[in-house]
Amino acid sequence: MEIAGIVGNQIIIMMLLAVVGIVAVKVKWIDAEGSRQLSNLLLMLVFPCLTITAFDVDFDPTKLKGFLFAAILAAFATLVGMVMGQMVFSRGKFTAEKGQERFAMASPNSGYMAVPIIAAIFGPEGVFFASAYSIVFNVYSWTIGLKQLAGKDAKMSVKKIFLNPGMISAIVSLCIYLLQIRIPAPIKSTMTFLGNMTTATSMLVLGTFLAQIDFKSLFGNLRAYWIALVGKLLVVPLICVLTYNLLGLHHLFPDSDFIITLNLLAVASPVAINLSMMSVRMKQDPKYCATLIAVSTLGSVITIPLMMALNSWLSSVL
Repeated sequence: MEIAGIVGNQIIIMMLLAVVGIVAVKVKWIDAEGSRQLSNLLLMLVFPCLTITAFDVDFDPTKLKGFLFAAILAAFATLVGMVMGQMVFSRGKFTAEKGQERFAMASPNSGYMAVPIIAAIFGPEGVFFASAYSIVFNVYSWTIGLKQLAGKDAKMSVKKIFLNPGMISAIVSLCIYLLQIRIPAPIKSTMTFLGNMTTATSMLVLGTFLAQIDFKSLFGNLRAYWIALVGKLLVVPLICVLTYNLLGLHHLFPDSDFIITLNLLAVASPVAINLSMMSVRMKQDPKYCATLIAVSTLGSVITIPLMMALNSWLSSVL
């Protein structure tokens, strides 16, 4: 149960940072262009520095085993969200909203929410294992996820899988780890300072995104509440929590319990901001995406600690 309290406290801190981002937009300290530039800084520089420095450690077969285990868990969690979205939102004629709902079910905001939480609480070791989820999510987003979002006529982009900042930094990180390439101390120190900006920068970016949403419109869309709160934040994480515990995965090897905790932090996080970006790319109206993201982000303040507490209790009794 202790981890639930630690995570809950960290989420409160992060939400306060997001509020700073909202205020910065409202008082015109930052505009839409500034928000875009902050986001680019985060994706192109801060995140890669955080990931790469986490992989500049001595090779350990046990750690590599844990990374592969983290990737398998991420693939399972993505499959749960993907299948659930396909089953529930595939009836009748395809619409952009249905596509957005399907994508949302399998798309946790691991970059802007889970990774900053993990980095703040668990440090580089947590980021090492959490990056496995980012790899799986990138592959999903540009293949099956694209089909779910835009319909059967959407073309999957193998090129986009590998030529995006997240995947490039992950590949570089793995090469550094597997080949035991050492980053020179002054460069690593610089990258560490930049990587340490992740939590504050990601929350400021999230805040600038939320500041552009008409919160009055959120109260008139009950369907979004069912999808974002019940489906994304409760049902999908609950299936994962029960599966991991009933299969006894917490006891597979020394780090398995730790890795499962990291995985559930990602699974239980709100709908990914990527949904809005991908919808714009597919020439869809992103307003409904913004509603799903906003509702799930606010709801996750309660549901993430709840899932952490449930997982801790089940792992102690099973």
